[in-house]
Amino acid sequence: MEKLFFRSWTQAYPGIRFIFSGSHRNMMISMFTEKNRPFYRSTHLMQLDPIELESYKDFVRHHFVSNNKSFDGKAFEDIYTWSRQQTYCTQLVCNKVSVRYNGLNYEILYDVISSDSGSGKPCFSGYTKLLTHMQWKVLSAVVARKNHWLVPG
Repeated sequence: MEKLFFRSWTQAYPGIRFIFSGSHRNMMISMFTEKNRPFYRSTHLMQLDPIELESYKDFVRHHFVSNNKSFDGKAFEDIYTWSRQQTYCTQLVCNKVSVRYNGLNYEILYDVISSDSGSGKPCFSGYTKLLTHMQWKVLSAVVARKNHWLVPG
């Protein structure tokens, strides 16, 4: 069987609709808008906005409460803000909290984020690309000092 490039393969199946998605917006846009790229003008671009905070909070609250776990809405709001509304990281943190603890609060949230960000877990290692250089330095310094950086001031 002849080895096909991905674009050729997608063109070989015109009845199938492909969805290309990614969290790095600039990279995704350049794949389809730059003349020298293989997927140039091959698709309709659509941007999905982040999940709205209140809807997301209700969704996560439902899952915590239905599993008899406490839920601090303000702590979730800080996860949402801290993760820059990136669904993968938001859900990863919430999942870790749900699996390890009986609920969500600031102390638990701090434990999860500080232990995982120091160990280079996938969610947190990607933050070098999502955060500005200064934001990354601040996050690294806070985690290193083990301050309660999520406690409201």
